Amino acid sequence: MSSKIYVEDGTKIRSIISPKATMEQICSVNVEDVLMIITESNDYTKKKEQIQNVSNDAIDYDQFESKKESVTETLDFKNHWNRNWRKANAEATKLVKQMLHDNEQGIIIVAYGTSEWTDIKDDSSSSFIQLIKNENIIKKQFRTYWLYAIKRELIILDSVNIDGNVYIVNCKFQYKENTKITTQVFVTSNVIVDQHLKESFSVIPWDIKIHHNIPLHLQYLEDKDEEYTSKKLFDTSIIYLKNYLKISINNFGLNHPYVAISYNLIGLTYNKKGQHDKAIELFGKALQIISNIFGMNCSFIAQLYGNIAKTYADKKEYNKSIEFLEKALTIQLSIFGNLHNDIANSYYDLAYIYEKKEENNKAIEFFEKTLQIRLKIFDINNNDVAISYFALGNVYHNTNQYNKAIEFLEKSLQIRLHLFGINHSDVADTYLNLGCSYDDNGQYDKAIEFHKKALQIKKLIFGNINNDIKDILWNLGCIYRTMQENKIAYSYFEESWKVSSAIVGEWAEETLEARRMLKYLSKRINE
Repeated sequence: MSSKIYVEDGTKIRSIISPKATMEQICSVNVEDVLMIITESNDYTKKKEQIQNVSNDAIDYDQFESKKESVTETLDFKNHWNRNWRKANAEATKLVKQMLHDNEQGIIIVAYGTSEWTDIKDDSSSSFIQLIKNENIIKKQFRTYWLYAIKRELIILDSVNIDGNVYIVNCKFQYKENTKITTQVFVTSNVIVDQHLKESFSVIPWDIKIHHNIPLHLQYLEDKDEEYTSKKLFDTSIIYLKNYLKISINNFGLNHPYVAISYNLIGLTYNKKGQHDKAIELFGKALQIISNIFGMNCSFIAQLYGNIAKTYADKKEYNKSIEFLEKALTIQLSIFGNLHNDIANSYYDLAYIYEKKEENNKAIEFFEKTLQIRLKIFDINNNDVAISYFALGNVYHNTNQYNKAIEFLEKSLQIRLHLFGINHSDVADTYLNLGCSYDDNGQYDKAIEFHKKALQIKKLIFGNINNDIKDILWNLGCIYRTMQENKIAYSYFEESWKVSSAIVGEWAEETLEARRMLKYLSKRINE
């Protein structure tokens, strides 16, 4: 058995403390009967052909009529739509309700790319730039999005680009000509808004049901999905997500982004469950709805292509996966230019697939592109940067460039130690991969040192019976055997055999292999 390199794909399931549901669930629609909606745009035929190519199972576009209802404008999903956007805006709506209850005034902003604000000079005490520098305001990060809540009677936006949403709560609000808000402005009933804002932007009156109750209930269901998915209880996750779908359809009709989000989330869960064709079918439904609303050139479409690509990768249909990743990347480059986290993620996914195909030079090319974007977007001590260094270290190991592998893995290690401290699984994985690279580079003392560090952390986190621990023990046995220290090697192989027996049983092949190794070493020791 050879040493193992552990590759990570950069995705983590995070359990979020979710609010309790605040509205009664309406469940009159049978989700299993909801297949698709009519497409009414002029390019119906073209889009139908584009989307039906996603799956071998053609989608029946004509089975349902679009349900058109005059409803208040909901959260916008054209330019921003992902989990973090939804979480950040759900948190913003909670703050709006709380501020209204407490008779407070101010604004709440949810925005992407806020690092550029640090370079803006504005000395006015009421300006937004000065206010966000105040440590007393509420600041919360949702990966690439930031939420700011400023409680003040007068707020002035001047010389700032807000790529996201603004919630204005019963305050005096001034909006200068050189300011841009890319997405939405929500206003409560007692806001005093200057004429320039009214002329520049279509403000949305605050609606407690549409902007607070329903989104928070949906967020609660999405959080439950994350909770149960992290426990691999996929059927339970799907129950919550089908409730998400029912609420979305009953409140907004069939042709709405929340319905597409529902299909996408259910598709992701089916893919994790191993039902890949079902997942692709559901992603196709989401694609049809979003293309009908926003057209094909939007970030939501790109992400759906990315999800389809991941599903094909899980089916080991790597060329098909690359095809959809390239479609996603084309859209993202046209929308965002070259410097955006979504583009970095697509490059990363392409690199990962090329690594799976053992096209390591292509993998290095795309991992390097990912790293360069992330270094420009994030601080150096950022987990996404650490993941990029880790991935490059692994692929350099695969190409026998062990010194390069060690260089990048060391960079990943330093960031992870800074972020997580010593006793963290990601730190242990980095120690393990460094140990493997030192081993293959013939630096056995270093290899043993890093394997033992990994082993200590893994035992602290997982106890003694764990697959990673079994593999580390095996690796240590192999290293000591290479060094002809057979007694020490025997002790590690014996411990690996015991862990393997406890996990997979006495007659599993890897357990039998460990027994054969023990028998072989026993003879060598007694010679």
